[in-house]
Amino acid sequence: MRRVSALLGVAALVLWTVGLSAQAKTNFAGDWVREAPAGGAPAAGGGGKGGGGGGGGFCGMECKITQTATELTLEYQGGGQQPTPMKLVYKLDGSESKNPGRGGAEQVSKATWDGAKLVITTTTQNGDQKRVLSLEGGNLVVDATTPGRDGGAPTTTKITFKKK
Repeated sequence: MRRVSALLGVAALVLWTVGLSAQAKTNFAGDWVREAPAGGAPAAGGGGKGGGGGGGGFCGMECKITQTATELTLEYQGGGQQPTPMKLVYKLDGSESKNPGRGGAEQVSKATWDGAKLVITTTTQNGDQKRVLSLEGGNLVVDATTPGRDGGAPTTTKITFKKK
């Protein structure tokens, strides 16, 4: 009888662990507005054509994120002298996603889950850009790491968005 109880206990633990790993991933869907950094000045950079400074050009000052079980889509106004609507689609299964980049060149990204965080790595001619998306206190937080210029150290910027 003890043997059966022990086996049932182990089976329950295995099923509980599997259930935890199969839980739904974080849903980043919503209309988001970039928060001004400490000091009140607007955040630098707006994301001209899929790159740019101030956090690797993630979402500009406002963006709409839609998410399905298989894709995350960002829609925002690209920066520059002639702002253009941008739409970037990332596959959530770790396979390659191709989107417009700087100067009309195509950029290749992979989105992978790290627990509740979504990690988007984009290959650029200057090196890999990495954006880690998470939800903190109802806000969208993006830790954006961009390659250093001319072989310098990479730069990481934390960008916070509030829901509209």
